[in-house]
Amino acid sequence: MATGRRTGSGGWFKSWDDEIEDAKVDRMSDFEFKVWRFALNFCNRSPARLRRQGYLFHSPMFPVEARDFARSLHRDVKDVTEALGRLCRIGGKNSPLLVESKHGAEVYRVRNWRKRQGGRTRTRDRAVTRPGQRGAGGDKTRRARRSDVDVRRSDLRRSDGQTEEGGHAPAAGAAVAPRPTWPAEADALKSIAGYPFSEDKDRALMDALAVAYSDVDLAHEIRKLNAWLVNKALVPLRGQTRPRTRVRNWIENADRFARNDESRGRAGTDRGAPRRQGPARPEDFGETGPVTL
Repeated sequence: MATGRRTGSGGWFKSWDDEIEDAKVDRMSDFEFKVWRFALNFCNRSPARLRRQGYLFHSPMFPVEARDFARSLHRDVKDVTEALGRLCRIGGKNSPLLVESKHGAEVYRVRNWRKRQGGRTRTRDRAVTRPGQRGAGGDKTRRARRSDVDVRRSDLRRSDGQTEEGGHAPAAGAAVAPRPTWPAEADALKSIAGYPFSEDKDRALMDALAVAYSDVDLAHEIRKLNAWLVNKALVPLRGQTRPRTRVRNWIENADRFARNDESRGRAGTDRGAPRRQGPARPEDFGETGPVTL
């Protein structure tokens, strides 16, 4: 099963195909395996913060108990309790299910839930809307998994020692001279209220943006972003809102808007003289002349 955003009780979670080769699964009885699958479903329904840790909760401070399994499975609580105990013992210290004390009560926890749910999928059959196709939401452009500006300075150098601009990368350990515009960009970033300025991180970001969007005045656009943020209700660009991503998106949009304006300007000149306003005159009909009714 694929992952997706959980909505109500219809959430998805990953189930890996190596489960058929897992020795712990092989030692489960049919009923124990069914209880194990129900434990995964209960975990997926837990509140987000508890779910990421693998805990089985209906809501905060309300853990899932054996009686909840019994009610869903239509089995006796005693049988379910024995199956859960067996799951907590299979594999010894690496049992698939754990029992821990939390909030003054014993709660069940799926081992390595976050690791198993956060791993990379092996399939690539997800439908992707490409440019030119129309879906339910109109024309959509496929987004890259990793933006070309989400790279460090070292990623801009090719393996042959040559940079993207055609020059040669400095030797290992050599200091990289800052670009002439970096001081202005640094001052613009520092002027944004709440921005967590970092010399190393922001300089690497500006270097990458300068390569990806060479026609954009980065310092000028950052000052425009600061002016746009002045009247926002919330404190802008705090750490939890990924401030550098917002700066990158602003620069990316500025480059796109400039290219769109340029393309519209070229299209206007290709069409020739602007169309005459007002009603058509008889001589506009060419050789046919005016029409007399």
